[in-house]
Amino acid sequence: MTIAVESWQRNPWVWLLIAIPASSVLFGIVMVTTAIMYPDDLVADDYYRDGMAINEQLGREDRARDLNIDVTLTVEKGEVLLTTSAVDSALMVSLRHVVDRNQDVETRMVRRADGTFTATDDALVSLMSKSGLWYLEVSGLDYEWLIRRRVKAPLTAVSMVAE
Repeated sequence: MTIAVESWQRNPWVWLLIAIPASSVLFGIVMVTTAIMYPDDLVADDYYRDGMAINEQLGREDRARDLNIDVTLTVEKGEVLLTTSAVDSALMVSLRHVVDRNQDVETRMVRRADGTFTATDDALVSLMSKSGLWYLEVSGLDYEWLIRRRVKAPLTAVSMVAE
């Protein structure tokens, strides 16, 4: 009586047992590569300093509410126009992406003779025409006050009131 011995390479159970740890190793390599290539922007290295900055920002938002500042921002013909009740000679406008710090834009707007503020920053105009979620921040040049609002782009006009 002879017993037929099958080669181990032809047994499907062997390959199943090999595939489980091999897939775990492959998944681990993919995860490490992803973590190295795309670091998390949302993790704070110095959370205490960031917390103090948040308190300062809240104070600037309270100052804007005390001054009754309102802002209307419009995009017309490749130009950003801003009207406000603030008496500053120049304003800082920031458009910050909710996730990707590399897409953030900050520009200075100067007052025209008619009292409106203008900026021809192509990056700001193009970001306002892209779709996505952004934080729009308007502040005085001295950063004494701040109005901030979450907006969904594309947008042609937005009004903000200090709350």
